[in-house]
Amino acid sequence: MMLGLSPNMANGTNRIPVILQNITSVYIFYKKGILDLSKGLRLAVPTTLGAIGGAIIAVDVNESLFRMIIGVGVFMMLFFMIYKPEKWLKGNDALREKPISIWMYILFFGFGIYGGFVHLAVGYLFLAALVLGLGFDLLQANAIKGLLVLLYAPASLVVFILNGQVNFTYGLLHSIGNIIGAYIASILAVHWGS
Repeated sequence: MMLGLSPNMANGTNRIPVILQNITSVYIFYKKGILDLSKGLRLAVPTTLGAIGGAIIAVDVNESLFRMIIGVGVFMMLFFMIYKPEKWLKGNDALREKPISIWMYILFFGFGIYGGFVHLAVGYLFLAALVLGLGFDLLQANAIKGLLVLLYAPASLVVFILNGQVNFTYGLLHSIGNIIGAYIASILAVHWGS
């Protein structure tokens, strides 16, 4: 937006670097054996369906409402970053071994709607549900979060492309930093653990 794109165009354009950064990080997590592909793929179905709906809503949203939603998203990020950070570090084996409940599928569908709509801070919602609700440790949860985003972002990108709300030049330039950042962060996360 600071480069002159409208909020809706910036929202659609941002999907390009998001996809490319998650290809990078998911590959690293998968290669290192951290990604629970089975549960991740099951959660990806409702998340992706929700994201398509969220993107359809986003392409027609009022610009002032969209700016307000961005403000709320930033506040949510701050809350999740400072609220009891020690709860995020350890997994819960008993909880992780349970099958995914219908309520979790519904929750991830809702997260998909939000992610398809704006994407801002959706990672924190995924991490909260994966750690606190499904028992993954932060590193495992981060790997699944990357997979979920990698699978839903292309679906939402198509909606934005069909509505003329993607600037490919900005998106691809932005991707360079995202790919480098994802590579470095994923390697460090694997090395340091939760």
